[in-house]
Amino acid sequence: MDLMTWMTTICTNHDTCTEGFEEAGGVVKDQTAQIVEELSQIISNHLTLSSTVINCDVVSGKRLSGLKPNIMDMGDPRWMSMKNMELLGTPLKNFEPNITVSQDDIGPNVTVRTIGEAIRKAPKNSSTPFIIHVTAGYYELNLTVGKYKTNLWFIGDGKGKTIISGKRRATGLGFVARGITFENTAGPENHQAVSLYVKSDQSVFYECEIKGYQDTLYVHSNRQFYRNCDIYGTVDFIFGNAQVVFQNCTIYSRLPMEQQKNTITAQKRSQTCPDSYSGISIHQCQIRAASDLEQVKSNYSTYLGRPWREFSTVVYMLSYIGDHIDPQGWLPWNSTSSLNHVFYGEYMNYGPRANTSQRMQSPGIHVNMSFAEAAQFTVDQFVGGSWIAQTKVPYEAGFGKLEKPSNN
Repeated sequence: MDLMTWMTTICTNHDTCTEGFEEAGGVVKDQTAQIVEELSQIISNHLTLSSTVINCDVVSGKRLSGLKPNIMDMGDPRWMSMKNMELLGTPLKNFEPNITVSQDDIGPNVTVRTIGEAIRKAPKNSSTPFIIHVTAGYYELNLTVGKYKTNLWFIGDGKGKTIISGKRRATGLGFVARGITFENTAGPENHQAVSLYVKSDQSVFYECEIKGYQDTLYVHSNRQFYRNCDIYGTVDFIFGNAQVVFQNCTIYSRLPMEQQKNTITAQKRSQTCPDSYSGISIHQCQIRAASDLEQVKSNYSTYLGRPWREFSTVVYMLSYIGDHIDPQGWLPWNSTSSLNHVFYGEYMNYGPRANTSQRMQSPGIHVNMSFAEAAQFTVDQFVGGSWIAQTKVPYEAGFGKLEKPSNN
């Protein structure tokens, strides 16, 4: 899984690099495009080969020759203390951070006034969690957690209490956030306005709130897990090429601009690396209209997703699908594109729009996935659960028990 994830991330980074030259011209663009294309082809070939070998390996029950067992398969990690292992499963007040960020009070731990200062004080390439407590308050800033700031944990005082407004970017391995609202206050008229950009491998977001309109949450790449989070947006508001699972989250579609259509997901697996290990798995979630859309939902169309690239992969499993979702379910990217090569799956969903009888007809739409197909998108099979277990964030490794909450 590590191998497939890392090679997929290389493909994603190549694609992002190429996009950066779309409006450029000249020799530099041509040379860069050629180099990136050659590299992408090499990685794509390796992905295809690895995918074939891994599939054979699973059937035979053997581990690939030369690969050591992943440390994440060994149970509880030796490098993490029992105190930290139990941290995220306890009330927010019952922990001792390394640094406290406070706009007002001076506490017993190292206290700074800004989140940026706390990040600068955090060690580079840490193998153990470095815990930053961000106390209740409104923090307006553009924030980057770089790749050398590994195992950085942000613990807030709860949704709507600790609010970080601006553009947030997390890239370091093992980033964890709990009890924080991430928001971009740019309204729908400002079009693309990312609230949170994540390419941190093995990152966890627990009891967080992510609010925006168009392009709210950019799940760029690597393995990510979101649990008990609320996500708000309008157009393509969960997008990217990560290997990501949303579990027990509530996903709210907001009121878009006039003539706009809401699309919840825009996943980016492309024909450049069709065997890449990426996709969006939405498991045991609530798909609902936000309060501003609820009263006028009949005037706007909202869809489960559309493909940012040709091999876009998204599944909804054991989730509540509200009546603001268009019965067609899915949408092509534009009038000239198709859904022939995507994988859009639905499995045992419920609610007024879980009825799939009017779904768009396409070879890429699988409205009645089999148990075996759906199982591939559970936590254990899709992202691996043991690294999540290290944080003590609750999660369902498999399908879990289907519990239908009230429709209120």
